[in-house]
Amino acid sequence: MAWLVGIVVLLLLVFSTGFRKVAGVLVALVAVIVGIFVVTQRESERQARALIPASDVDLREVRLQPDSFGAYKLVGRIKNNSPSYTLTGLSLKIVLEDCEGGDTSQPSCVTIGESEEHPLFENIPAGQVRDVSDYIFPGSTKPQGKLVWHYSISYTEGK
Repeated sequence: MAWLVGIVVLLLLVFSTGFRKVAGVLVALVAVIVGIFVVTQRESERQARALIPASDVDLREVRLQPDSFGAYKLVGRIKNNSPSYTLTGLSLKIVLEDCEGGDTSQPSCVTIGESEEHPLFENIPAGQVRDVSDYIFPGSTKPQGKLVWHYSISYTEGK
């Protein structure tokens, strides 16, 4: 049945000038509505990311634990130090390094995995703490020496 409707619409587009005008207006109207929706969503996201500065988020006892199939489990605690906003999400930049060498003061390290944005979605009211547990998939490169990792907060979201 849908193919029949498609054929009728195509025939009307080819042979009916009035139908082409109405269809063009409808397509333009839908494009404007979608554009307004996208702009509104981006502005809402920008505002949510501006509510809680990264300095108001305290990550405690954060560590990586080896897990099955080459994954690592990120575990720790997140404290929302914002006086009035609920932390609804944050993103971490995570860098995994393979460090070799007997000299522990200056090990030779090479990056084996990097995640620009690793989103964590928690709902942490102002002044409260929550445990976090999430999986990290660094890729297929396994460390030959000691795994060293670093993280920083890319962004926070609040409401």
